Amino acid sequence: MILTSLFPLSQRMLAFIFRDQEFVYLIYAKFNSIGIVGAPPKECSIFLKETGKTYKAYAFATFTRRVPFFTKLHKEWYKKVDKT
Repeated sequence: MILTSLFPLSQRMLAFIFRDQEFVYLIYAKFNSIGIVGAPPKECSIFLKETGKTYKAYAFATFTRRVPFFTKLHKEWYKKVDKT
């Protein structure tokens, strides 16, 4: 799972990227039932430099405006730190 940003940068979403297709569709169905996802999962390819191999995965993301919790969580975790 990845907590990432869309435009504008103040809004965050949660992206799910896993190799297990059944698991991704299960999580998608649960989030879809409460209306926080849009498009269904898509198959994607992920290249790992360490292995030199390309792997198949499945991904989807949540809406940003319907789930302000993710933005709040991101702001709590990534606080500005004074480096003096």
